[in-house]
Order: sequence, then C-alpha cells, then structure tokens
Amino acid sequence: MNTTTSLETCNQLLNHLRKLHFPFAELRPKALSLEECFQGDYDFLYNGERKSTLIREITLFLKNRGASFIVGRKSLHKLQVKIYDYKSGKNIILEFWSASIISPSMGGFHYSSALTWKDLETFISSGPDGYSINPHIRALIYITHLKAKKKDQRKPETVVRLRYFREQCIPGESRHGLLPEILGNLAEGRENLRSGNRKALSLLKGAGAYRPVHAFLYALRMRWQEFLSGGSPLSLMAVVGPDGSGKTTILKKAIPTDDRSLKYCKFKDLYRKHNGIDKLIRKYYPEKGLKRNQIDERVSGVHFLWSSTVFFFFRILYFRKLIILDRYFYDLLLTGIRDQKQKGHEVWWHRLGCYLTPRPRCLFILDVPYEIAKKRKDEISSEDWDLIFNNYLTCYFSKPSKYLALCNTERTVNESVSFFNFVKEATLK
Repeated sequence: MNTTTSLETCNQLLNHLRKLHFPFAELRPKALSLEECFQGDYDFLYNGERKSTLIREITLFLKNRGASFIVGRKSLHKLQVKIYDYKSGKNIILEFWSASIISPSMGGFHYSSALTWKDLETFISSGPDGYSINPHIRALIYITHLKAKKKDQRKPETVVRLRYFREQCIPGESRHGLLPEILGNLAEGRENLRSGNRKALSLLKGAGAYRPVHAFLYALRMRWQEFLSGGSPLSLMAVVGPDGSGKTTILKKAIPTDDRSLKYCKFKDLYRKHNGIDKLIRKYYPEKGLKRNQIDERVSGVHFLWSSTVFFFFRILYFRKLIILDRYFYDLLLTGIRDQKQKGHEVWWHRLGCYLTPRPRCLFILDVPYEIAKKRKDEISSEDWDLIFNNYLTCYFSKPSKYLALCNTERTVNESVSFFNFVKEATLK
C-alpha cells in the first residue's frame, strides 16, 4: 500500500462510516491531505455506547481493503486507529473519543470529567456529509480540551486552530457573544488557559451542555470504571491466523534469536512437548487415519485444559518478558476445520473457553486473500477461512485486548515484518 492509497483508504473509511449514519463528528479541524496526514492525529467524537460496532466496522472495512492497521484502547474514552503506510513506515492516526475531556473545578479544586455524545446531542446536527457539532460548542470544547490536557497555547498548531474557531463563530449569537474575544485573547496570548477554561465552562453551562453536578458524578463513575478495568492484560502478543497466512515464516524472521526481552514460542508446544498426553492420544486414538492436526481438533478440550495448566507456569517463568505466541487458545475453540467430511464449527464450550482464556495485550491477526493462502497451504475451505476470522473477532469482543492488529501478508515478508515490529513497539509501550 503506497502513501496515496493509505490516504485514500482513510478517506474511504470515514465515508463508509458516514454512509452507515454512524454517530461520529469531527472535534478539531485538520486537513486529510498528503502534506498533513502523517502529522499528529485526527480527533472525532462518537457515541460511546456503540464502541463494539465501531471497532467491528473499522476492522472489516480495512480488512477488505487489504490494509494493515492497529486498533488500540488507549484509555477509557479514547479509541485509536493507526493505518500503516508501508512506503514511509509511518501511519495515519484516527482517534475516536467517546467523551471530550474537560477540567472543571469545585472550590478551587480542578478535576477531570467529560462531555459525552448524549450531553452534546442537542448541538449535533446530521446532514449529507454526516454529523457535525455546532461551531460555537466545538470551539468551547476545544478550549476546555487544551486546559484538561495541559496543552501549550503558544504552540503554532494551537494558535492556528484558535484562529480557525474564531473565524467560524456565527455573528449575532448572543449566548456566545464573548467567545470570539476569548478565542482571540488565547491566540494572541493575552489570556491564559485557566481563565479561558473558566469562561468556556460558564458558556457551556449557560447553553445546557455542561452541568456541574452531573460532571462531578460522571467523574466519580469514571474513576470507578478505571478501577474495575485496572487489571492490565498480560505482556503477551497472540499471533493468530489460518494455515497459509504466514505466521511462522514472519515470526521466525521478525524475532531476533538474541533478543532477551522477548520469549517466542509455538502455542502447540504447550501441549505437545515435554509430556506424554499428546503421545498417548495419538497412539490410542481410534481413528488411525487422521492427521495430527485433525486429532488435535477432536480433543481440543483436553488440549485447552492442559495448555492452560502449562501456560500458567510458562507466564510465571517469563513474567519479565514480552511473550509472543504463534497461535493461541482461540484456535482450540473451533473444530472440523481440517475435516473434509464436515463443516467447521465452534466447540460447544466456546463461550466458556473465551471466558477462561487469558487476555493478551495484543491480538495480532494475519490475513491474506484466500486464493493466495490456498496456493501456500491447501488445507482449509473458503467457508472455514471466513469462520476462523469471525471466531477471532468473537473471542476479541468477549474479552477485548488493549490492541487489535491486522496484517495483510499479501505483501513481501520484509514488509510484513516491518509492520510486525511496528505493532510490537506499540505493545511494549
């Protein structure tokens, strides 16, 4: 994917979401152009109640376009999408906010809260080009954003945006009559962010978008949700994909043998090596004509339990390292994939398996057009190929990882390795 098509893919994704009437709107102005697309990020506000839908639509759309990308749950409110550009090694960053962070005060004490899509729904309109936020409200949100994120108001990009918002002010709106003056003073440095934030919150309160008591209670709820989700996922990359997607080839080239910060292992080794269970199963399994992988599918429940036990000690032994596994528990939740006599399907204990599977920090999915994979390794039907990918998404949504990455391995091995290293660095942060 060259620079131009990366930009086109990004544009097509946003247009796709608009055609679906998905509730999202631009928060801050930034040209989606070749000159600016790799600098900074693009910010959007969306209805946070539809986070899973947003991730699914983004994933399926970019997958069908052959893009390589990473979706990260960066915080309670921020969902970050990075579309990778192979030519430059850079990425286009889209940030979808379920709420805009604000910094109100109570008795001189400043705390962090947020304005959600529902809080601002009255000021959001829908048109042929999608949803848009009232320009005055959007400007006020930007001022509060600068204070909440402790931004430098003298930064050139900030000054340009403040002037842009001032130009967008609609003449004659008495409710926000002070807004052009506030924006001008901030842009010229005649007023600091603390004062500008106080005035912006006052105007938002007058418009009915900001309610102090509601904001304080929401802040408490934010802290509680952060506490509940405080269990950090394992320092683990689960690299998955159907046979023929290139997992082993890429990982062997991407992982240096002398890198002591990593531990690379094939997931099958957790239940095949150093124990007699696998040998006993193969020796006494009644259908002698089956291949090893086919027998594994028939007794996936046994392998799931045994590999869970081995993995418990495995993660303790390598707790200081980033563990990279070729395949993962998710692959044991399907059966009949390699059996030509039946269609592949989920095991009856699929939901329980998703619940018991340790949450990886990153779920890294390798994908390639089916026709190419068939030439590499002709073992799986096209129907089962789609089933496998949908299974990965189902497992992800049942227990979301911090990062969801997808790599299209239709490219050269070196290009796929470069994207893998890009995702690995993001995972280690």
